[in-house]
Amino acid sequence: MLSRDKGDRPGIYIGDILALFEQEQPLKLAIIRWLHINKDDEIQIGVQLVMGQPLHVVCSPINETKLHPALLINQDEHNAQKVLLTDKGIYTPNRSIRVSGDGEPYVATLKTLLDSSYYFEKFDFKIKPAS
Repeated sequence: MLSRDKGDRPGIYIGDILALFEQEQPLKLAIIRWLHINKDDEIQIGVQLVMGQPLHVVCSPINETKLHPALLINQDEHNAQKVLLTDKGIYTPNRSIRVSGDGEPYVATLKTLLDSSYYFEKFDFKIKPAS
């Protein structure tokens, strides 16, 4: 649980993604799952940590030219399970997208929608073999 005293602050909403910075620790991501504002205007939030280390990449659905920022998250130490965290609207089951920023660009087929909110989608994917 995180809390903050009243005062000037930007809007905070359930489903927002937070970047958590700790001295001499790798960056962590968290998703706001609950939010409470008491009568003194103090905010408390409950967060769920997103497991894995995020890497900034860009993706583009096949046959589109617009590049979309995304976070590629390795969810295990062997890089066997990777997920993408993107803006809302990228995920469609079995859609093919191009991913760049993680070594050589590759084409991936989107598989399962794992989480979503008003702002983001998190899904797994399978890398298509080079043709």
